[in-house]
Amino acid sequence: RDITERKRLFARQELLTQEIQHRTKNLFAVVLAVVARSFVGKHTVKDAESAVLSRLHSLAQTHVLLVEKDWQGADLSEVVRTEMSPYIDRVQIEGPPLLLSAQAAQNFALALHELATNAVKYGALSIPTGRVHINWSIVKPNGFGRFTFRWQERGGPGVSQPTRLGFGSAVLEQVMAVYFDVPPRIDFAVGGLSYELNGSLDAVMSDEQVASGRWE
Repeated sequence: RDITERKRLFARQELLTQEIQHRTKNLFAVVLAVVARSFVGKHTVKDAESAVLSRLHSLAQTHVLLVEKDWQGADLSEVVRTEMSPYIDRVQIEGPPLLLSAQAAQNFALALHELATNAVKYGALSIPTGRVHINWSIVKPNGFGRFTFRWQERGGPGVSQPTRLGFGSAVLEQVMAVYFDVPPRIDFAVGGLSYELNGSLDAVMSDEQVASGRWE
């Protein structure tokens, strides 16, 4: 009796089980970090509760995208549009298709959540005239893929560098730095905050897209 197909399905089930176990451990670690860091600098428990719930909601949305693709990754455009959906009429989004790895998608979602929250409180999205331009590009100098991501605010109030560094700063400057050989750049310019990432494309792509080379 031919059991090749049964073996293939069993191997896939084993792989998915291992992946779920790994992702569950990772998710719990992220949730613990979110909860612990969200209380830093907050004046009331209510403030901390609001911060925790909004960040966990962001994680949950990204996990839905990952589950739909069997944890193979999530398209950057989908991650951006999901995070920015409450403000989509004030956001310009441009960039080529790019399947992020599961870990990169999760961290991009957290970074976008922090940028959007800051923009709503203090930046371009805090007033009706403000706008946000989000774009990314892929180039291939000397045969190696390079990736650039940029968040640019316009038409908002003047911004200044914060005196206290919290969870958002840790995500934008430390967590995202893991993927890039150039440190993340945050510019608190008079015209509006900008945030830029620049580095190797392979560092953020899913294994599936790296193998297929579909970005070319």
